[in-house]
Amino acid sequence: MSRFVAYGVSIRNSKSENALRENTIALKELSSLGFLNQDIYIDIVNCNTSERPLLDKLIEEFGPGDCISMYSVSDLIKGKGSDGLGYYKKILAKGINLLIYDFSSSLARLSSYSSEFALKEYKNNMDELYEKLNADISNQGINGRRIANNIVMAQRNIDYLEESKWFHLFQTIYFHYEAYNITLNTTLYLLKEYCNVKTKLTFWNVASTFEKHPFYDGCLMNFHYWHRESDILEKPKRCNISEETYFEIKNLSDKINIEYPTLTEEESVNRAINELRYITSYEVYKRLKLAVEDNSGFLKIRTDSINIDIIRNELSGILSGNF
Repeated sequence: MSRFVAYGVSIRNSKSENALRENTIALKELSSLGFLNQDIYIDIVNCNTSERPLLDKLIEEFGPGDCISMYSVSDLIKGKGSDGLGYYKKILAKGINLLIYDFSSSLARLSSYSSEFALKEYKNNMDELYEKLNADISNQGINGRRIANNIVMAQRNIDYLEESKWFHLFQTIYFHYEAYNITLNTTLYLLKEYCNVKTKLTFWNVASTFEKHPFYDGCLMNFHYWHRESDILEKPKRCNISEETYFEIKNLSDKINIEYPTLTEEESVNRAINELRYITSYEVYKRLKLAVEDNSGFLKIRTDSINIDIIRNELSGILSGNF
C-alpha cells in the first residue's frame, strides 16, 4: 500500500521550549493543508548542519508509489548547511513521488520541482534540472525563518485556518460576502463578533490566505451546494482579484483551444490549469473571469442583504458543532 506523508524543517539554534515540535511553524503549515499529526515529519535542526534524520529515514523506507509532500521548496534547502540538492537527487532516484506546494500566486499550485512535472520537463536532461535547483538555492539565499515562496502568512492566520470551528465561521461569512448576500460593513461586523477579525485589512489578508488554500475550490462548491439560492458560481469574485492569474490561465487556454478547436471553454481552461500546475477548478476561474472582464456587470451586482438573522443562525450552528 502506498504511503503519503508530509515533511518539513524547523531551524532552531538553541534547545528551548521553542524547539518543541508543537511550536513549529512547519507543523502549523502542514496541518493547515489537511495532514494528520501522525503523518507529519519535522526535522528540528541547527542551521549549520546538513543532517536531516527524519528525511533520511523516509527516503530509506519509501519507494515507488509512496509520496512525500512539502509546504514549499524551502523545506529542502533551509539552513546554511543544508544539502537540499543531494536530498532532492536521492528522492527522485528512489522513485518517490515528491509534491512541493507553491503559494507565490493568488491560487495554490504545485512547484515545478514536484517530481511529476520535473521528470516530465527534464527527463532527457536531469543535470539541467539539478543545475536549475542549485542556482535557485544560491539566488534565493533562503534561511530558516523565511518561506521560499515569499508569502507573508501571519502566524495568526495559520492558527485561524488550523482551528476547525474558526475556519468554518470565517469561510461562512466570507462566502456570504462573495455571494453578494451581505455588504462589506455587515461582513466586517460579523467577522469582528464571531472571528475576532477587527479591520478590513485583516479581512483581506486572511481571505487571501484562504484563497490560496488547496481546498478552496472544494469549500466554494460546498457553499454552493448548501446555498444554491445565492447562485455564487454565477457572480464575480469580490476579494483579491488577480488579473495576472486570470490572464495567465486565459492565454494558455486560448492557445490550447486553437490547437484543439473542438474543446469547450471549460475543457480548455481545465487543461490550462493542469499545465500551469494550479490546484483549482473551472468554477473558481469563471468567477475570476466575471470580475476581470465584465466590469460593468461587476459594478452593477446588487448586494441582496439577506436577513442577517439567517446568517446568525447558521453561525450559531457552527458554534454548537454542527458543521
